[in-house]
Amino acid sequence: MYGIAHLSILPLRTEPSNQSELCTQILFGEIYKVIKISPDEQWFYIENNFDEYKGWLNKGQFKEISEKEFKEIAAKKKEYLCQQYTKTLLSIDKTKEIPIVFGAKLNKIDENTCKNNDFFYTYSFSEDNQNLSSNHIEALLEDAYIFLNAPYLWGGKTPFGVDCSGFTQQIMRANGIKIKRDAYQQAEQGEKINQLENTKTGDLAFFVRNNRVVHVGLIIEDKDLPKNKPNHKPDATIQKNERWIMHALECVRIDKLDEKGIFNLDNKQYSHFLHSLKRYIK
Repeated sequence: MYGIAHLSILPLRTEPSNQSELCTQILFGEIYKVIKISPDEQWFYIENNFDEYKGWLNKGQFKEISEKEFKEIAAKKKEYLCQQYTKTLLSIDKTKEIPIVFGAKLNKIDENTCKNNDFFYTYSFSEDNQNLSSNHIEALLEDAYIFLNAPYLWGGKTPFGVDCSGFTQQIMRANGIKIKRDAYQQAEQGEKINQLENTKTGDLAFFVRNNRVVHVGLIIEDKDLPKNKPNHKPDATIQKNERWIMHALECVRIDKLDEKGIFNLDNKQYSHFLHSLKRYIK
């Protein structure tokens, strides 16, 4: 069987229970295949088509599509994603509204509509579906700053709650770069960078605990720090060519990054220790 996320956000669990840990989320428009069904037939173990990440979906949130439609959507080379914090889609017959968030997949069928299961929604693709900046890094930062101060949520992928690797995956995906879901998986991709001084805005830094990669963040050069952001006030003593890290801890925040790791600007101590540096944007 095959399915599509017909609601804003679908939670995936590590076990077939509502009390089980959230492992990730499937956003509106994303497609998946069912691998197996729980013994009580109330949960489907599914695989997200985008990153092959697996988890348990409650049967009540399952919306089936045909194999033909699944393959048609999967075959589309270009993705159209919502790049606003939130947006509301309206069905053509005006009987249904769906709120969507940044990263929702819009399966476009023409310039003004997208399809999700049996519903067609009006949508202005030219307005905000594609970041119009000619600078790839500038476009990526615009998307990243949408998440600034988003609360930390294990398994989350949206500006209303996100974990460290969900944050990096979503902003990369919005800019046409496909990386895997978890930090340790992302650390196995990309081009290795040997020295922090050789990094640039848009690279990722990975951090280790007990010899295992457990954290990831987006590297930002001092020249690219957000300007006029009311909730971000970095240390006033910014040195030239310093590196900063945007990452999800208690919330998505910006801290200092050096060869040792992340220096937390609030408690003035290191929170994570550097493992590796990777580049995905050529």
